[in-house]
Amino acid sequence: MKRAAAILLVLALSAHAGEGEALVAKLGAESWRDREAAMFACLDKPDLRPLLEEAARGADDEAAWRARWVLGCLDWGIDGTLARAEGNPFENAEALSDEELQLGVAAVMRDPRPQRLAVLIAAARRFPEGAAQKAALGALRAPVEGDCEWAAARLGSGDTATRTGAALVLAWRGDKRGAEALKADLASGKPAFGRDIAIDALIALGDPAGLASLVDAVKAAIAAKTPPGPEDLQKIAQAPIGLAEAEAVLLAALEGDYGAAAGAEQARDAALDGLARCGGPAAAARLGAWWEGDPDARPHALTVAASLADPPVLRDLAARAQAKLAGDGAKPEKLFLAAALHRLAGNRDEHRALVDRLADSEDLPAGEEGIAEVVLTRIEDGRAGDALALLKKAIKKTGDPDGTLALLAAGAAKAAGEDASAFRPWPNYNNGAWMLVTHPERLAHPGLAVRMAEHTVGADPDLAHRGTLGASYYRAGRFEDSVKTLEQNLEPYYFGKEEDMAFLVMSYKKLGRDADAAKVEAQCREWEAKSAKPNPLRPEMERVLRQR
Repeated sequence: MKRAAAILLVLALSAHAGEGEALVAKLGAESWRDREAAMFACLDKPDLRPLLEEAARGADDEAAWRARWVLGCLDWGIDGTLARAEGNPFENAEALSDEELQLGVAAVMRDPRPQRLAVLIAAARRFPEGAAQKAALGALRAPVEGDCEWAAARLGSGDTATRTGAALVLAWRGDKRGAEALKADLASGKPAFGRDIAIDALIALGDPAGLASLVDAVKAAIAAKTPPGPEDLQKIAQAPIGLAEAEAVLLAALEGDYGAAAGAEQARDAALDGLARCGGPAAAARLGAWWEGDPDARPHALTVAASLADPPVLRDLAARAQAKLAGDGAKPEKLFLAAALHRLAGNRDEHRALVDRLADSEDLPAGEEGIAEVVLTRIEDGRAGDALALLKKAIKKTGDPDGTLALLAAGAAKAAGEDASAFRPWPNYNNGAWMLVTHPERLAHPGLAVRMAEHTVGADPDLAHRGTLGASYYRAGRFEDSVKTLEQNLEPYYFGKEEDMAFLVMSYKKLGRDADAAKVEAQCREWEAKSAKPNPLRPEMERVLRQR
């Protein structure tokens, strides 16, 4: 009965002239091979949709299923070439898990043609939430030969998602032709793939509209006494444009009157983190005043201020910090902050006096950075034996014989001419050193990151490890060593190269090699466009480049 219905469908459709009708009729052909061939052939003829819709309602279950399968592929933009290789990776999409949908995205990514972009745009449109949309949009970032030409040809599409998706492809390749489409998408009030996606792409292009939209949203939240979103504040801090305005709005977010509103502390923390990335000397005084309003509750504001301040403000901060934090009975952590500020300000006598108090304290500072402040200062003063004694005490108290303290202890033992074999440093301290060099507001002694990075590179001269070492030299003021180290990382491809380039640019600038700094900064911009991710060090690099 089923086969008879199929034959009747073939006869009925074949009676009408036209190649399209005959092709759709073959979905119900007697031969399995003919049915399969017809199904794939239909994928390259989207004008057959009305006939396919009719066949999908027909009496032959298999022919109807094949027609529905073809229609589903056409909805996704899956053509015959991709379907033959991968089938329809999103068939029955509504019933698939996020993991299965992401596997579908991975299948599409095996197509080396720009046509895969249409499928990914369709996936992002059909999956408005969750990991699947994120995976589809993330996959759009991966370059494919001919993608810019493909995208540019679709900027005039009447379909909003197609037009916006094409603009995103161009933006993520550093091509400005899609900027107007993205601005129109954002201004519509209903961005095709969400507000954040459009804003991020405009910021990546260096278009002021992206940052302006974020700034307006944050200003409106502050005016309404509502804590701004931490993610918005983070994006403002990382934007490669408008540093002065970014600094101003982050300060406003920090000082906003939110009362007891939920999220206030998270907003202030995000504002402080952002200022540490993009703030300058002008922000340091405001931060110092804000810290002084409640020193016990706002120590992070003091450390960020210290990392941004120029010498006069820094000296003033150090004096105020000593008066507020380093009185009789002060806890070691507060003594460390005051000591670090005097070190940064170049106040040798005051710094050494506070280090002596730290060394004589019954309680050691919590964390490795406070202990390192004392130990490295003692070693600098030729008192390696005293440093070693303090480290032995700290290791015994923490019960950690082979961590960062062990690395410092081994160095102190060698400097003191003693046996270092009792200490067992880890082979790799790269992550810890990188955290210190990318967060100078932690006020750690620069020698700590240098020792961690040198030890790591000695054990494994990996590209990323070498990048951390070059960055550590920069933070320690060893700009020649930084250049020699980071120049080796200019040519190879590896993750995080844009951050190494930023440290190299800053080192060149500090050495007065402005032409070299400009050349590598241009390379850095090209690399950022290719990697399609923000460079967290760009704001600091641009601030350094502006210095005379």
